[in-house]
Amino acid sequence: MGRGMCLNLVKKGCLDKPLLVYNRTQKRSEDFVAQVGSDHAKMCTSLHEGVGSCDITFSWLGLDSAVADIYESMAEGGDICGKLFIGIKIAKLMIDKGAEFVSGPAFGPSQVANSGTLIFATAGAKSSIDMLRP
Repeated sequence: MGRGMCLNLVKKGCLDKPLLVYNRTQKRSEDFVAQVGSDHAKMCTSLHEGVGSCDITFSWLGLDSAVADIYESMAEGGDICGKLFIGIKIAKLMIDKGAEFVSGPAFGPSQVANSGTLIFATAGAKSSIDMLRP
C-alpha cells in the first residue's frame, strides 16, 4: 500500500521537490525511484537521513514491533522538534520529543492506494492537520 500512496503523492501532491523514500528493504526504494524518476523521488539510505531532511514524515507499518523500532529510532536519532509525523500508534513518544503527530489510518487495499482513492481518517491538532493540506 505504501508504494501506491507514494506514487500518488508524486503524481498529485504538488511537490516542489522530490519525495524522499525509505524502506527497510532498500531494493523497494530503488525500484520506486527507478519507476518515477530521480526528479520525482530520491531514495534515503537511512531512516535518519529521511527524517532529518523532511518536515513531514508518513509511515505505514504493519507490525507493532516494526512501528516501535522505527519510531524509537526516529525519536532518539536527532532533532525532531517541529516535525510532523503521520501514521499510527506511538504518538506520545514523538510528542514528548517536540514533534507533532497526526494519526492517519488508511482504508482500502493496494489497488485503491494505487488509484489514489484511499480514505484517511486523520486525527490530531487542527494546526497539525492543516500542515497536510495542499
